[in-house]
Amino acid sequence: MTAFLTHSYGSETLKGISYIKTLTAHYLNPLHVYCRLNKVLGKTSARAISRAYEVYIFNVVKGV
Repeated sequence: MTAFLTHSYGSETLKGISYIKTLTAHYLNPLHVYCRLNKVLGKTSARAISRAYEVYIFNVVKGV
């Protein structure tokens, strides 16, 4: 997990709430959701579900 933080955010000193916020943002990203679903369900289903997730959940929670 340290490699993820170093590569993506340039610092190994992210701790506490910053670390949790960073990981949450990564795992809730629609592209990440699509990639995980793609491995399980296939492209077509994963695309439909992740698109619906982005429109109806992600953007509403994010405040767009």
